[in-house]
Amino acid sequence: MTLAAALLKVRYLLDEPAAKMWSDDQIKAWLNDGQQSMCIRRGIEEIWWDTFVPGTLAGCSTPASVALAATSMTVTDTDATAGHLPMWYEFTIAGDTQTYALTAEAIQTLTGVAISFTPGLKVAITSAQLISGDDVTLTDVPLPTGFLSIYKVTVDDEAVTAYVIYHNTLIFDEDQEGTVKVWGTRAPDTATASVDFELPDAFMEGCIDYACWAANQKDEHYDEGGFYWNLFLAKRQEWELSRKFAPTSMTNEWM
Repeated sequence: MTLAAALLKVRYLLDEPAAKMWSDDQIKAWLNDGQQSMCIRRGIEEIWWDTFVPGTLAGCSTPASVALAATSMTVTDTDATAGHLPMWYEFTIAGDTQTYALTAEAIQTLTGVAISFTPGLKVAITSAQLISGDDVTLTDVPLPTGFLSIYKVTVDDEAVTAYVIYHNTLIFDEDQEGTVKVWGTRAPDTATASVDFELPDAFMEGCIDYACWAANQKDEHYDEGGFYWNLFLAKRQEWELSRKFAPTSMTNEWM
């Protein structure tokens, strides 16, 4: 359902075809709040995947010139090794005793990789220097933000169950290499003029009821608001029970 269509339905129920007591922006915000509230326990289904090949900075070379205290550079890969370099991967540079760590994940190509690191360079680079670093052991796989639950995880189409989830990251018990695929649910995107609601139309009444509840609450029409709140709760329960899964809940605590 489009945002415009949902707005018309709310205005019809509120008996306010044109904005007087409630602005369009207010109702649009309540509709989006309603979609988020509908998805607290069951989100929008999604299959996400990415191919992970462990990389290494061993054998790479720095540029010919990098200023003192710099925190980024593009290095050349002399042995054509492509792969992922996770945040906090550590490396050293010839002629410098400091150990550096990546401050963001980097995707290594066959020719090199742009890296950001900490601390800033302790020794200015005036000629290309060789970099040393261990091979990556890939156990941590960051997920897109907004994942609510996970049904299944596979690596190269083989089911994997030995993992925990922490801060939106899959942490495997053993090193992985290949295509990681995740079946799960995520929080819905915000509906806009160009982005439709992601709930199926059959359950959009829940968002509309939520917006009508919020509008009545704002103006202290509590009896009318309570009527719409009960309709919202019933529609949310219908959405949650329309399919049965045994999800692994996402959390910021160890499970």
